Amino acid sequence: MLFFVIAFILSLCIWILSIIFYNKSEYAKDTHMPLSVMLQDTGKLGEYCTYRDLKKLPGEKRFLFNCYLPKNDGTTTEIDLILLHSSGIYVLESKNYSGWIFGTESKPYWTQTLPKKRGRSQKSSFLNPIIQNKVHL
Repeated sequence: MLFFVIAFILSLCIWILSIIFYNKSEYAKDTHMPLSVMLQDTGKLGEYCTYRDLKKLPGEKRFLFNCYLPKNDGTTTEIDLILLHSSGIYVLESKNYSGWIFGTESKPYWTQTLPKKRGRSQKSSFLNPIIQNKVHL
């Protein structure tokens, strides 16, 4: 019984620290997105993980999240993350997919393949992020 109480208290402390660190992050401050919402949206979670990894880069940097730019046809396009770094400006299209990803630079759609039972697989396609990012530039 004592083991479960200690494990619960430790888990609670880790959760509280996660909330504190997340709320202090530039991502949370700029997007105003609560941790609970971000964790339930795989796309937003991927964007946060990208930010979390890029913030470790050395040098002066600033991040811009979820920027909307007007297109010539009157619609807008969203840039997931812009990194302003002392070495340059980087425009990133963040994806948070698992499984096998198949695609080439020139194909308009890529395929995600996830394993299923009995040697079968589930396939779904998504817009090529390279082409998607070229729209932003």
